[in-house]
Amino acid sequence: MGPFDVAIVGAGSAGAATARQLARRGLRVFVGDKRPRQDAGARWVNAVPDWMFARADVAAPEGAERRSHGERYVLASATGTTRVEVPRCPTTFLDMRLLIARLQDDAIAAGAVIEGGLAVDAVDVVGRDQRLHLSGQGRQLTVRARLVVDATGMRGAVRSLVPALSRRCPPVQDRDICLAAQEVRTIADVEGARRFLDDNRLNDRDAFGVVGLAGGFSTRLVIVDLARGEVDLLCGAIAGGRFPSGARLLQDFVAAEPWIGERLFGGAGAIPLRRPWDTLGTAGVALVGDAASMVFPAHGSGVGAGLIAARLLGDAVAAGTDPGSPAVIRRYSQSFHQELGSLCVAYDAFRRATQDLSADELTALMAAGFLNEHTTGDALAQVMPGFALQRSLALGRAALRAPRLAKTMAPTVGRMLLAHAVASRFPASARLAPWVGRGLDRLVGG
Repeated sequence: MGPFDVAIVGAGSAGAATARQLARRGLRVFVGDKRPRQDAGARWVNAVPDWMFARADVAAPEGAERRSHGERYVLASATGTTRVEVPRCPTTFLDMRLLIARLQDDAIAAGAVIEGGLAVDAVDVVGRDQRLHLSGQGRQLTVRARLVVDATGMRGAVRSLVPALSRRCPPVQDRDICLAAQEVRTIADVEGARRFLDDNRLNDRDAFGVVGLAGGFSTRLVIVDLARGEVDLLCGAIAGGRFPSGARLLQDFVAAEPWIGERLFGGAGAIPLRRPWDTLGTAGVALVGDAASMVFPAHGSGVGAGLIAARLLGDAVAAGTDPGSPAVIRRYSQSFHQELGSLCVAYDAFRRATQDLSADELTALMAAGFLNEHTTGDALAQVMPGFALQRSLALGRAALRAPRLAKTMAPTVGRMLLAHAVASRFPASARLAPWVGRGLDRLVGG
């Protein structure tokens, strides 16, 4: 089938956004997904920082696609004794099903071909003529393209079949994986929902996060929407068996809150938290989204990064004559690492330093002021922490209040700043990139 300029595997948000970007630039684009097109990608609610839509050249969600926007964000310790409030949450909570459908429709309108029910069997990478072998529903299909894009999520269905990538992108370790679950449910008892809000000093549609449910990286987010008669629930925890999974945390919470009613939609999945791979592609193949580990490590959100990656890949392709050339892949990889990879590696240092803390230690971290309105707001917005004089003084006072924690946090902040500075200058050279990557691993503890 073809020839196409680009063949994309995965029609979720990252894959559909990539198809949209490339088709709008006049390229012939094919997209295949193992699920039916209307079921591709995440089927739950996710949060994306507001600035990322403009950077990705994607219109901000409106109408039913936008679940909430700009309400207060409240972060509480698992003990319930400490909380941080961000007056205006800098993210949009959106229905991923509708966002993906919009991106797919835009891609099709621009000329892309999207087919579901096709799984990857093999990839032949040969010069300027890649062959992608797919099968499903009694069909066998070979798609020819100059560039193949892996947008299949953490499993990397294409990446794992290409030796040049599988060697440099080994399976993600359990301690770097978040097992997350999200559901939208009805409110079965409105008065019970109101009592929950009152008991936690919340307003309707506030985003209410709790950290350290079982210690370390184990968290729950609740948004009660009385007007809709619905509640959005999100739970996540590090894999490996030390913590309950996100699905288990969610089930336990629902069982303990009888005002929560039946499930409307949602899903669960494994999310990579480690920094993006040094190698975001090889000649003829590019990685986007979770397949490239493009996830913000502090809280596991990767939708916005995937959208921006699609834009950056589009820019790199537009600047060359062959979309699968090594020069295009290097240009794409360097631009992503310098812009967003640097942010991810900085917060990966923070994640690794705090994910093994106990619930009491996380409470102390908040009580001392290391986690405050500004640092929490910066993490939600997926930007580097600001260290203006007033904020630096606040962190200094936090260090005086909790000197033992300061011994952990002070070097962590130093590693964040240094890692960000190094990754912001990530080289285009295929020879130098692995050396820089190994240095970043040592710096953040990878």
